[in-house]
Amino acid sequence: ADAGAKCLVLCDTNGGSMPWEIEEMTRVVVEQFPDVTVGMHAHNDCGMAVANSVTAARAGAGLIQGTINGIGERTGNADLCSIVPSLGLHVGSKMTCLDNLPNMTTVSRFVDETLNRQPVSSAPFVGASAFAHKGGLHVAAMERSPLSYQHIDPALVGNEKRILISELSGRQNIMGKIKEVGVDVDADDVSARATAILNRVKQLESFGYTFEGAEASVDLMILHGNENYCPPFKVLDYSAMVFDSNLDSASRVLDANSDVTPHDNSQSTTARATIKVRTINMDEAS
Repeated sequence: ADAGAKCLVLCDTNGGSMPWEIEEMTRVVVEQFPDVTVGMHAHNDCGMAVANSVTAARAGAGLIQGTINGIGERTGNADLCSIVPSLGLHVGSKMTCLDNLPNMTTVSRFVDETLNRQPVSSAPFVGASAFAHKGGLHVAAMERSPLSYQHIDPALVGNEKRILISELSGRQNIMGKIKEVGVDVDADDVSARATAILNRVKQLESFGYTFEGAEASVDLMILHGNENYCPPFKVLDYSAMVFDSNLDSASRVLDANSDVTPHDNSQSTTARATIKVRTINMDEAS
């Protein structure tokens, strides 16, 4: 600092510091060097990187270092996708990037896609399950007060609320999906319709089906239960065929000591599926 440094960054290199330690250290450095910006660089070895970063900011740090989705060596660095919205929406920090918060989820998933990483569905703020609700009691409470089970409006970080359907769901889950799909159901009939669909879901899940990741299947159940629904097509039949011109499994292994060359793509296993459907004649339908 005496030599002209404009910023001093405190590094929790081994990720072993606790938030109360970070708070004390940051305050001491901020008091000792009032003319420079104090920063924090945290690692997540104890799962405290986000907490340490937010604590440092509250203690006077003006620079927080981190990475998108917490990507980093060992257990990762501080996750900016949690730090930035926490500071902006809960701590009340004055940041110039607050107007860009609705892009947070898109940025997170873009980075994962670019790095060929599977997104963490349970990630705070940006995960697909961050604002997902399954229990019937939760969904019923959400209808009355969304903030009872959501700490923020998902749209503030570019995410969305999801109502999951499973054997643990209640009628309110289905009624919420009916409203979401936009099906016009009489108010006196919606409860009975929801009960029938829920019983169907529970029956299928007892056979091994799962609907938590198949929301479109539930949407189709709702549409099929509507007396005015007209399917856009009807499946008449289908067939699937698999071709393998090289049935000898031993010959598929390339012998390093021989001059045999691998089979070309034309000799590899292929599959073909044919589906026959009948579409609606819109002139007749009208």
